[in-house]
Amino acid sequence: MASPPFSSKSMDKFIIFKLKDVTTAGASVSDDGTGIEIISLPIKSISHMTASTGRVNIFYKDVSLYDESNLTTGESIQKSVVTLSCDEGAEFELIERISNFAGLKEGSKAIVFDAQVDGDILAVVRTHPVNRVTGKTSVVTDSSFTAVTSNTINDINFGHVDHKPILDLDARDVTFGGALNTLSAWTNGGTGGADYNWASTTIVGGGTGITKSAGTVESNLSTDIGFPFFLQTTYITLANQLSVAGEYTMYMVYSNGSGATESRAPIIYGNDKADLGGGGIGLPIDTSLSGDVEKNIINEIGILYADRYGHPAMAKALIPLDEVTPCVIVVRRDDDDNISMYNANGDLLAFIPRDVVDRVDGLALNDGDTSGDLKIKHIGSAQQDGSYSFRGRLARFGVIETDIGPTEAQRLAKDLYELYSIN
Repeated sequence: MASPPFSSKSMDKFIIFKLKDVTTAGASVSDDGTGIEIISLPIKSISHMTASTGRVNIFYKDVSLYDESNLTTGESIQKSVVTLSCDEGAEFELIERISNFAGLKEGSKAIVFDAQVDGDILAVVRTHPVNRVTGKTSVVTDSSFTAVTSNTINDINFGHVDHKPILDLDARDVTFGGALNTLSAWTNGGTGGADYNWASTTIVGGGTGITKSAGTVESNLSTDIGFPFFLQTTYITLANQLSVAGEYTMYMVYSNGSGATESRAPIIYGNDKADLGGGGIGLPIDTSLSGDVEKNIINEIGILYADRYGHPAMAKALIPLDEVTPCVIVVRRDDDDNISMYNANGDLLAFIPRDVVDRVDGLALNDGDTSGDLKIKHIGSAQQDGSYSFRGRLARFGVIETDIGPTEAQRLAKDLYELYSIN
């Protein structure tokens, strides 16, 4: 009598899935298939396989980060699943190949699928339960199981009290006034409270200030919200400077220019011009250009920290910055000073490995330093500069004083996109 496909004979066999090359930004779990880079799973854990046009889904039981979970009514932990792409019409052969490998008594102990050779691979290993009615992720709160609203700020559930932002500027908290409907107040929704409220608006070289602007179909920003529209010559100043040493998470939702995004990262924050470094994201600026085209470089992103000389820590975007609009960027700096950035899909947008250089009198003299404090005093300009500042609509900007990790950073990016985009 033949052995069943997934019997004890195959308990020591594995399937290795290589989704992408390994980086320090790789994740061990993923609710949506982003973040995992290589995973090896035992044949014995396969519960079943299904096929649709051009793909095969392999469902696994008992593959989870946790041994058990406490679920509320209406929640379930979905099975882990790996989705393999294949040629249309080859779905049966792929399932047969895996099934035959599982039943073999002799031969290789592992079968390997490499995305660079075999096509796209998506691996989902759940860390959060889903609501069975909506199909959306249900975010567990802290260990005391307090109400979900306790960790929610401006409609974003940050999941844990330690992950709540100290700074959270939401476009819906802006007060506009006067004949030109200009920004006159912006309340910080984060745990830092009034310490980081709007204090003043600066207009460099004249202009109308920061006005209220509706979302647009082109930028995919919600048309139901009035967003502060920054001119290149305008920026705001917070009541106090925010300074974060070591690890952190920063997030922003924006649309560059008058409509879409121009594929450029926003030069969206900074400290005083007199301070070394100046801060900011979206650097470097190509100073070899002149006139209206002298801007930060398309699809290149960088961060310059306080008290650092030279060029910022930089990286080419792995995917276009405006692949999804409105643009969302979530930035993580871990405790080893590696920097990871994610877009609205939760995809890895850019990765900057640790680069900490020698210092003289506490000042870094080389380019690309990933250490140094994150200092934020102004929004809309890196160094109180009216030439290379952010121009466009800003929906949300915030800072968390810890690294929330890749899985939560990806979820945050997707939740921000859902909140402000045209649905």
